[in-house]
Amino acid sequence: MTNAKPESPAFSLLSPAGMGGLRAQHGFRTQAEYAAFEVARRLADRTFGGVWLESTDDVTFWRQSEGQIEDYDRHQVKDHQLAPSEFREAVEGLRRPVAQLGGIPDNAVLAATSFSPELHGLDADLVRVRGSRTAPGGLLQGVLDATEADLEKRLRRVFGDREDLIEFSSRSLTIRVASELTLDERHKQALFASVIREAPVGRDLSTEVAEKIFRPLVHFLDDSVGTPLQVGAIEKEIARLRNQLSRETVAPQQLTIGCWEIPAQSDQYSLNWTPYFDRSTTPRRVPTLLEWKKLRGQLTAAKERIVNAAVDRTLVISGRMSLGAALIVGHTFPRNAGFTLRMDPSVGRGPWDTETPPDGTWVWANSTIPAERADGLQCVIIGVNQVPTASVLEYSRGRPEGFGGAVVLAPVSGVSDRAIQTSAEATAASSSAIDVIRRMHQAAPRRPINLFYVGPAPLALLLGQLLHAVGEVHLFEYDGVTYQPALSIT
Repeated sequence: MTNAKPESPAFSLLSPAGMGGLRAQHGFRTQAEYAAFEVARRLADRTFGGVWLESTDDVTFWRQSEGQIEDYDRHQVKDHQLAPSEFREAVEGLRRPVAQLGGIPDNAVLAATSFSPELHGLDADLVRVRGSRTAPGGLLQGVLDATEADLEKRLRRVFGDREDLIEFSSRSLTIRVASELTLDERHKQALFASVIREAPVGRDLSTEVAEKIFRPLVHFLDDSVGTPLQVGAIEKEIARLRNQLSRETVAPQQLTIGCWEIPAQSDQYSLNWTPYFDRSTTPRRVPTLLEWKKLRGQLTAAKERIVNAAVDRTLVISGRMSLGAALIVGHTFPRNAGFTLRMDPSVGRGPWDTETPPDGTWVWANSTIPAERADGLQCVIIGVNQVPTASVLEYSRGRPEGFGGAVVLAPVSGVSDRAIQTSAEATAASSSAIDVIRRMHQAAPRRPINLFYVGPAPLALLLGQLLHAVGEVHLFEYDGVTYQPALSIT
């Protein structure tokens, strides 16, 4: 589109950043959860053809009759709390040019799944705005372009030359089940169970089994991102899940990774990474960037085997891992895909795991170091038993980019090997740290965050699980002398 409204420095609903699902919080999880709810609803429709999770925020459903595709229903999933001024600007902007129509047209929609508390009462202004149906020419080619072009033509007839409203309305599609996505996990499962049991494929399911299908189905849909998924494949997966879930609970799967010592061959899944790590040299031997990518490939292959082996996504992690490796392992088995990771700490009471409610009394001491260069490396320094500020500054100043400022997180109780003792404290620490990283990225979405971490490996594992949809993050490994880049993740 031409003459689109320029992006504001703020995170605005009407800006590209405000619409971009790649920057939306909870991206993949929200998309796949929405798709799971909608799939369950549509399974009762004999003309339901399938679903395509196109990217981090686009979901396309299609209907077909006698093997022929009839139409498409495209949605974008957003998770952006609107400020009152943003909402009023959007509503008033839509009201003015269409006042003569008696209301907002059905093809003008709002990109938000929830509103700020101050807006209760205003949200009724857009209660009729629910979605937009289009009929692009083909499923596998040009769906996004065709959808936007089609909407643009319709909206141009209504809005004239209001390019900002055309851009806003054609790219921003709301979702019917927005309120459902804000529920806690137990309520989500119950709601999904009530829906799936109305479909033919789920009518004879017990409530307990129907509830348990929700999370693995979300993961199944998440794994299909970029691939159109026929309804027959979805029904087959639901049948597989119901058969497995009807059996007795199986023991958690186990994955052992050895960076400093070779894992036992008897372990269920094991990865020997000792050729890439060596503590006997100065500096220590750590993987190169190419080697990190190879190790990430091994993890992805192990993940496939683990996912295919059982419906339960509880995974016990063991082995002497480097901190960078623990972060990457956590990122490979993310919390938003339903994985529960457990690992015993070397100090404190264990295991530490994903599902433990956080201890609300445990907090970080948060401080900042001013930037020396405006375009330098933007850093997050997390230190539990020590805070590596000096070595991070030295490393950053030696880089061409220079030092671009840092947020430093350390335990309020003081740095110590015993600063985190329990799983509840570990989940509190990981969630709080991710909130800081998310806010930093939202304040400067085009700047990657460079993460330097020193602390227990199980906490690194839990941190890595949450490093999704928080922007680009560069991980680093300390070699005993300076830092070496590990992987960049999003």
